[in-house]
Amino acid sequence: MYSSHRRLGHSYTRRRHGHHGHRHGSPARNGTNNFLLNILLLSIIFDNSNSIGARILSALFVITIISLVIYGIYAGAKYAEEKFTNSSNDLTPADNEVVVALFYADWCGHCKHFKPEFDNVSDEINGEKCSKSNKKLRIVKVDCSNDSSVSNKYNVQGFPTVKILGTSDGETEYTGERTYDSLKSYLLEL
Repeated sequence: MYSSHRRLGHSYTRRRHGHHGHRHGSPARNGTNNFLLNILLLSIIFDNSNSIGARILSALFVITIISLVIYGIYAGAKYAEEKFTNSSNDLTPADNEVVVALFYADWCGHCKHFKPEFDNVSDEINGEKCSKSNKKLRIVKVDCSNDSSVSNKYNVQGFPTVKILGTSDGETEYTGERTYDSLKSYLLEL
């Protein structure tokens, strides 16, 4: 099918398709190519002009690009530092303590989402006494990314998993909401 269009006094004919056509390349690659093309065009425009305004814009453009590169390097380094730490394989509770262990894997998206909540609870109540058992909380993280022996020992079926050891109920698993308030109130009532 063909359709006729008028645009700014000119007419043309184009073939109509039942779909929008095909896009070649991935959207991310097309976005990167467009960005690089824009940089090239702007540098050509700024280099061919001798006006002070164009030189100022060129300088601002270069500063912006340098800032974005520096920010990208900083953000990448910060992300690399945010990996889980303080892992412990010593999960045996002492007589007067309850061990709360987060089993996680670095590649797990749910673990990355839950980490800030767990860390905030750990920072606030690690070492506090539980109201029911009057035992001290010891909160640890166990990295199962490269070694599954500990997770197998404690029958961990998925990530993240929070196991509670040393209560009168023996070994239990936290199944509540993965939020700061829910986890904190649950642990303090052990």
